[in-house]
Amino acid sequence: MPVSDPRRLNERYNELFAARDLDGLMALYEEDAVLCPAPGREIRGRAEISKRLASLLALTGVLEASEQSCVAFGDCALLHARWRFVGTNGEGKPVAFGGVSSKLARRGPDGNWRTVIDMPTGGV
Repeated sequence: MPVSDPRRLNERYNELFAARDLDGLMALYEEDAVLCPAPGREIRGRAEISKRLASLLALTGVLEASEQSCVAFGDCALLHARWRFVGTNGEGKPVAFGGVSSKLARRGPDGNWRTVIDMPTGGV
């Protein structure tokens, strides 16, 4: 399901993550998007981002995120969310991590919003 309101991007991400829908998650990113999983580290393009997200989807657990802000200006929007993942890794060991994310999104010619820059640990 496309996202026609940028304030729904994080919510839709949560839904798709819970459903373990990698294709759906990738549809929320522009083709040449950038994911910055850690300061100074960049993963560019859907193909590479897909590999990273596939490894996250391999974890068993719950992702909870709450929207902190969304400011839209024309066809661009800046979003912040507080998030937390609690679950287990492939070996059954507990894992927990979270932070405040920053995303830059852009409305495409089709009217749908997609992430251009995703910084899961790049919050304010």
